[in-house]
Amino acid sequence: MKSLSLTVAIPTRDANGSLLETVTSIRASKRVVVDHILVVADSIEISPKLRASLDALGVELHWNDIPGSYSKKISQLIGLCTTDICIATCDDVLFAQNAIAEIVGTFESNSDITLVSSALCPLPAARTATGSILAQGVRIAARIARLWRGGDNYLSTSGRGMSFRTAHLKRFRDSENIINYDTFSYFENERLGGTMRYVPSSIVYICPPQTIRDHRGPSNRYRISRNELSNYFESNTISEYQIPFWIRVRAVAEELLLRPMATTLYISLFVYTRIFLKPNAESYNPFWIVERSTKNI
Repeated sequence: MKSLSLTVAIPTRDANGSLLETVTSIRASKRVVVDHILVVADSIEISPKLRASLDALGVELHWNDIPGSYSKKISQLIGLCTTDICIATCDDVLFAQNAIAEIVGTFESNSDITLVSSALCPLPAARTATGSILAQGVRIAARIARLWRGGDNYLSTSGRGMSFRTAHLKRFRDSENIINYDTFSYFENERLGGTMRYVPSSIVYICPPQTIRDHRGPSNRYRISRNELSNYFESNTISEYQIPFWIRVRAVAEELLLRPMATTLYISLFVYTRIFLKPNAESYNPFWIVERSTKNI
């Protein structure tokens, strides 16, 4: 059977942060050939040194003079993609060496699969106390994603590691102003009759926000996404948004047994953000403020 061709697509507003490390990890992948790496960048000018390094790694770089939202850059990348598979990721992750091979193998094993989600893991060393606490939040969210319908849920679909059959992806509706594109992608895939598969053996490492300020943005985008999705999907689809209570309880209980102090601190921070850090006008802006503390990987 012919191997599926593959593109990794990366939108960025600050390529000078950690994009080079992300691309290097992609090129270090084993048991797979990454045919293309596409980057669409805007906002912060890319240094000549970084441009040369990206060129040496075979990156096809597209610069936009007019800044656009994350979802607009993703739409542009989809239009540029010509391979069988498109992996959408971000400029602040590290792919485990077998992560991409696991993605491709999953698609090749079943032609009905249209969306593959990778597992997110926090990098081992946090630089701040806040970062350490939020790393525990990543672990809890990952555990919930695994327990809830075997990973077939929007929570396991992250823009840092979601992969599509390109032909199916090109059928998605225009979404240039979507704030939470990750969740939109899960439900849009479902609306079009696609099949999703969560692959815990495909690991993507991330650096959680290291400050409360950087945490506020993604936290509030998650909190408003249900209302946002109601503009695109029927009410019976949106009803799937609610995480079952027993899944939450089980995931937290299991993490309490493994990491009691970290879990207790995360719960305290979670309650604090829900009470005192309400969504503001910026939360509804598809032009996100860059969370710079996630870029040091």
